[in-house]
Amino acid sequence: MRNSHFQLRGLQGLCPVLILLVIGCEGESRSGLDKPAPRSAEQLAPKAEPAVEPVAKAAAGQPAKGAPSKQVPLGKGVWFEAEGNRRRVLVEATVCLREGGLECLLCRRHSKEHESILATQADARDIHAALLAAGAKPGSPVQYVEKKGEVVIVPPTGSRIKILVRYEAKGKVVTVPAQSWILNAKTKKDLEDEWVFAGSQFLPGLNEEKQKPVYAATSDGSYICVYNMPYAMLDLPVNNPNKDPEIRELQPQTERIPPIDTKVILILEPEG
Repeated sequence: MRNSHFQLRGLQGLCPVLILLVIGCEGESRSGLDKPAPRSAEQLAPKAEPAVEPVAKAAAGQPAKGAPSKQVPLGKGVWFEAEGNRRRVLVEATVCLREGGLECLLCRRHSKEHESILATQADARDIHAALLAAGAKPGSPVQYVEKKGEVVIVPPTGSRIKILVRYEAKGKVVTVPAQSWILNAKTKKDLEDEWVFAGSQFLPGLNEEKQKPVYAATSDGSYICVYNMPYAMLDLPVNNPNKDPEIRELQPQTERIPPIDTKVILILEPEG
């Protein structure tokens, strides 16, 4: 199933505008991001990097000295952030699962909460546009190609995206790699693979003449997957690690995941 990235031109056209907005937004109010509501997701997305534990700080990376963070809200629960020469995307989410079968790290709210660690109200199109502005290049979701009478699985491709999770625990804001929340049951270690920007695909509307194409990740809820899906926006560049429902190779690290309904900020940063 081929990904229709030529239909993403509308999203790509937003990138120069976003960059100009970011350059000019220093000193401007960030509206809801500055509200002092305790334990809120907004508090987890401050201008300056918050004080966190040493190990988590090293995982998150050090911001450039003298380079204040500049943020532009792109939609509900999505921000584009520039910090020096770094570009990243912040996504507000909520913990919805700590144990059980796992297909996604992040899904759209009211879609796949029964098999996703996190859920968000954000529109996948806003996240996609922000990743483009951050310099990420979409590749393709998993493809099933017939060769010589056999179906060959082509793993997802695209720019590698470093994903961190920021949340409040015992009065402290901590930032950890998203992989640390997922256990590889075979190796008994944290997930080692990094996600790639597969870019999902567009599907025809119910009435192709009157309706615009539908961005599949938003419709399906497959935002950040650990199980290869043809509609995934981000996916693992490996061949169906979690396909067997009886032997889920990738499982939630229950003891590391905060309680259900905990607000978090996902930090998506294109590598390089």
